[in-house]
Amino acid sequence: MNCAGEEMNAIRLHGCRLLVVSCVVAASALSAATVSDVGLLSQGTTDSFDPATIEAIGDKVADWQLANLDDLSYIRNLRDEDTYRRGWQHAALYVGLMNWAALPGNEKYDRALREISEDNQWQLGRRLFHGDDHAVGQLYLHFYEQEKDSGMVAHIIQQFNQILVANPGDTLEFLGDPSPGVGWVCQLRWCWCDALFMSPPDLDAAVAGDRRRAIPGVCRQGILGNARLSAGPRIQPVLSRQPVLHEA
Repeated sequence: MNCAGEEMNAIRLHGCRLLVVSCVVAASALSAATVSDVGLLSQGTTDSFDPATIEAIGDKVADWQLANLDDLSYIRNLRDEDTYRRGWQHAALYVGLMNWAALPGNEKYDRALREISEDNQWQLGRRLFHGDDHAVGQLYLHFYEQEKDSGMVAHIIQQFNQILVANPGDTLEFLGDPSPGVGWVCQLRWCWCDALFMSPPDLDAAVAGDRRRAIPGVCRQGILGNARLSAGPRIQPVLSRQPVLHEA
C-alpha cells in the first residue's frame, strides 16, 4: 500500500474512533440499554484495521444514531434533558458525526447535521453560562466555516458577549448547594473538566489556528480561569482584555 493510502486509512480509523467514542459517551449519558443491541462490536473474526471494516462500522454507528434520534425507547431512565437536541448529550454525538462526515464519501452525514442545525435554529442551549449548553456551538461553527453565513453564529456571538460582560469571578471550587437552572456557582466559570470540551472550543477555534476558524473572539481573564489552569498554552490565545466577540 502506498503512503497516501496508508494515511487515508489512518484518518478513517481515527474518524471512526472519534465517532464511536462520541456515540458511546452520548449513549452512556442517555443510559442506553446495550451497545450490542446495535450489533456493532461483534466483529471478532474480522480484521478491525481493514479499511472496509472501518468504514462499515463507522457507517453503521452513524446510520443507527441518526435513525434513532426520535426514538429513545431504548433508554432505561429517560430524563427530559436527554431529549434536548441542543444539550451536551446530543452535542457529543454531533461532534463525532462531524468528524466522520469530513471523510471522503460521507457527505450525507454533513447534510443530516445541517438539517439538525436548522431545526435547532442555530441556537445554543437555554442556559447562558452553562457549558453543557455551549457544546452544540461546535456544530454551527463547522458550517459557518463552509458557508460564512453570519446567521449560523449570531446566537453564539450574542451569548458569549453577555458572558464576557458579566465576567463572573466566583470560586472555581464546588462549594455550597446547587441552584435550579444554574447548578453550583462555580459552574458559571466552567469549573468542571467536561466544560473544557464544551465551551472554550467555540472561542479557541477562532483564535488558535483551528480549521473551524469562525469568530476571532477574545475573552477576559476571569471567565476562563479554569481553562487557563487546566488546558495549558493552547487556550492562552483566547484570553485578552477585550470583552467583545465579532464575526469574522
